[in-house]
Amino acid sequence: MTVAVQIGTNNANDFFLEICKERKFDKVFLIEPQSRFNREIATRYAGVNHSITNVAITSIPGLTVARLYELNENGGHDSLSKRKSHPSRKEGDSVSMKIVECTTLENFCYENKIESIDLLYIDTEGLDNEIILSIDFEKVPISEIIWEEWIHEDDDENATYKTGPSVNREACCKLRDAGYVVDRYGTSDWIATKQEDKDGHGWTSVG
Repeated sequence: MTVAVQIGTNNANDFFLEICKERKFDKVFLIEPQSRFNREIATRYAGVNHSITNVAITSIPGLTVARLYELNENGGHDSLSKRKSHPSRKEGDSVSMKIVECTTLENFCYENKIESIDLLYIDTEGLDNEIILSIDFEKVPISEIIWEEWIHEDDDENATYKTGPSVNREACCKLRDAGYVVDRYGTSDWIATKQEDKDGHGWTSVG
């Protein structure tokens, strides 16, 4: 069974949906902490075999609830990071906060009986690299990962998470060490593709 997972679905206004239509994954898991987007997401993904889970993915093991900062009135840029650089803050707009349930990607896969992921798409407004650095690829085999580079160094006002080019470089190094080819994907995204071993085998599920 082919599986795609998107972390941070929001209103689903991105190219991940087009990838899902093109590749025709057997199952698509959409992870979005805000339930108020569920109806719109379900409508947009009506032609795709999908499920929606209202939880935030965190890089911190054992964390079950977290602060979600709503940094845009339309919900398009919510993040677990209280971002210093967001334009709405520079313009003096307020940032609202709510408590949401959260879990790690490993726990999410275990709870949903996901043995391996063909495509992982991460869109967490600054914490993509943190999530990559938290993944144990022996427990969560992933064939392909697409994520956004973050240009703002240490952008989290609460200093809970590290962000910026240095963290992106660390994530890229981890991926290359794990056997991925890492390259740019568009103007602001990166893509990592797992390479086959010398016997022509890709990832195999563990345990």
